[in-house]
Amino acid sequence: MDKRVYEILEKLESNGYLAYIVGGYVRDYLLCNKNILDYDITTNARPNQVKELFSEVNDKFSKYGAIKVKYKGLEVDITTFRADTYIDGKLSSIEYLNDLKSDLIRRDFTINTICMDKDGNIIDLLNGVNDIENKIIKTMRDVKIVFKEDASRIIRAIRFMCQLSFKLSDDILEYIIENKEDILLIPKYKLNYEISLIKKMGKIDVLKEFIDKYKLDYIYYDNK
Repeated sequence: MDKRVYEILEKLESNGYLAYIVGGYVRDYLLCNKNILDYDITTNARPNQVKELFSEVNDKFSKYGAIKVKYKGLEVDITTFRADTYIDGKLSSIEYLNDLKSDLIRRDFTINTICMDKDGNIIDLLNGVNDIENKIIKTMRDVKIVFKEDASRIIRAIRFMCQLSFKLSDDILEYIIENKEDILLIPKYKLNYEISLIKKMGKIDVLKEFIDKYKLDYIYYDNK
């Protein structure tokens, strides 16, 4: 863990808030990826409370509970525990929470719900560690709800499958095959972004094989 991240967590905790690293950093740490620079922190501190603690902040997305903090040259996303409400595939409103588990349940996949405290202890409330060990991508909630909330999670699931050489859970794979037209609901910039990550990782052949196998022609990409 970067010393600066420890200091951010310590600052939040010393002011009476809960705070943990969550998501990609913890997942990749458990997968022994040592070159991790992307940190996301989840906390019960509200955005205005986070802003009071740090001098360099970007509050562009504060209405969604997210603050970007620049601390000693390091940018970190700090998000308040929350529950989300979606309408027509778009986040319409949020409700702030004080409970970590309730915040984690709103997220996409179990492998992205594992937390780490400032002392490096792993907090795994939704069996994400077990799914990493078994190399499988699962949702915590009904897959129909997860993907209907945000169709972009379909391409994210496929990207993680390609990136990590994991398999999709049976219900995720079945949903994608039976609802392939939902791919058309994904904003083009999000689809292109996820595919660009797959290309960057040198996994485009894995994606092509997956598209061909399940006839997912809605996933179009430039193979240059």
